Amino acid sequence: GPGYGPQPVSTARLVSNLNQQLHASTAPEKYATFFFSIYDEAAAEFIYTNAGHLPPLLVRGGDVLTLDTNGTVVGCFAGVRYGESRLKLEPGDLLVCYTDGVTEPENVYGEMFGEERLRALLREHAALEVEEIGQRIVEEVTRWTGSAELQDDLTLLLIRKAG
Repeated sequence: GPGYGPQPVSTARLVSNLNQQLHASTAPEKYATFFFSIYDEAAAEFIYTNAGHLPPLLVRGGDVLTLDTNGTVVGCFAGVRYGESRLKLEPGDLLVCYTDGVTEPENVYGEMFGEERLRALLREHAALEVEEIGQRIVEEVTRWTGSAELQDDLTLLLIRKAG
């Protein structure tokens, strides 16, 4: 009957299991931040668990919203319970996942690029194609450092809901 179809995986349970495995098999000072998401196409929603990672940003209309953090880093503590959040994507929404390689590079004065500059760039360029938005961000971060190449790895994932 209805409602008995395959249930989406629990991101919270999966991240809890990952935490147990990492905690059991690595040195106590070893940990990781982790963002895990599943997109449920039928419901047009992201189901996610954020374990201490920089929270992704959602660009909706003129606003830049911050997604939830559902728990601490993985690998540090045993038996941590993680939460799970759901985000219904609307047409035109832009989801931005990124690492600290975007926000932490410093200029010659030791000032970090920071989340506010990233938010301003997203507001300014929201109408562009996702590839162009990504290019603009990388260009601005590189320009900010005043160096030809970045010192840290930079990961940026941009997802736009069509419509």
